[in-house]
Amino acid sequence: PMCLQFPIISAIKSNLVSQEEQGLVQGALAAARVVATALADVFFGWFFRYATAGGTLPRSSTFVPLGGVALLAVVAFLLALSLPSKPPPPPDAARPPVSEGAVELGAGSGKPVDANEVELSVGADPL
Repeated sequence: PMCLQFPIISAIKSNLVSQEEQGLVQGALAAARVVATALADVFFGWFFRYATAGGTLPRSSTFVPLGGVALLAVVAFLLALSLPSKPPPPPDAARPPVSEGAVELGAGSGKPVDANEVELSVGADPL
């Protein structure tokens, strides 16, 4: 189940933002994962060396602190169980659908315009 943690979190987060923001969210999640992995490797390597006095004490001397970390994970799991089972809809789902033949104006204007009613000019008078 731990190997599914990152893909599940990525899917949940991408469903909570609009399509325009999904790349930003996925990049931020990937960056956070890489930083957390790098820091965890350094910290737990140092911690093991510290807890075993440079390898002179038995590995069992790390049980109490790592047990505390496991307890923290259980508390986080119980907290996750209190979250609502259905997440809120992404921002795109809240907007009304654009009808066929309509063009949306500007980012976020939300006002569809019929393409047949739009007069386009490129600096010249219409014929």
